[in-house]
Amino acid sequence: MLRAILAAAVLVAFQAGAQEATAPVASSGGHSGSVLSGETVGNGSTVFWGEVGFPGLSAAILHGVAPTFDIGGKFTFNYGLEGMTDFIHPELKLNALARISLLRKPKFNMGLHFEPGFLMYFINGTHFGVNLPVGLQFGIPASSALQVVLAFDMPITIFFGNGTSGGFIPILFGGGVEYRVDRDVLLTFHMAMGPGINTEDNAGSTFVLQSLFGVALPM
Repeated sequence: MLRAILAAAVLVAFQAGAQEATAPVASSGGHSGSVLSGETVGNGSTVFWGEVGFPGLSAAILHGVAPTFDIGGKFTFNYGLEGMTDFIHPELKLNALARISLLRKPKFNMGLHFEPGFLMYFINGTHFGVNLPVGLQFGIPASSALQVVLAFDMPITIFFGNGTSGGFIPILFGGGVEYRVDRDVLLTFHMAMGPGINTEDNAGSTFVLQSLFGVALPM
């Protein structure tokens, strides 16, 4: 089901990109690119995006390969394992990034992101996992410099190795803001929260929180 959704989203994105390649359209509200909303960083643009807060800090690079499609990579160090507020253990993650702009209107935009990758975390030894985060972003330009963002995310994780196995499925709702200081610099803040369902040994659910400040700069 997830593969079918992603395949359909990619097809829509490249069809939209082909149309925009012959008739460029300015980003919603005067923005020239975005890292947090449903818009992309822009065709041919490369952006560094750093974030810090809870559950940790991250550094990402995004490159616009088409008007509606970004790819990149992301390194993360978390002190709160997968955002669990009652599970404070160190974690290292390395993820690929794909962002697809599905809809761009003057007053609204929508996009999909997918971040497959691997992780290591440390609780009485070293454990491993596979990350399959997927989510939707909805951007609402409030002015030429400010966008309000609403988001739904499912950062799914599968744990394995060293006597550990099972899945962790957070269901997160949140939002944030993206403020353009000038044409090249973006300040971001987003927060998301919700239950995280742990499938290992019927462990039940826990509370998951993400609260991150960031800055995006051109490269």
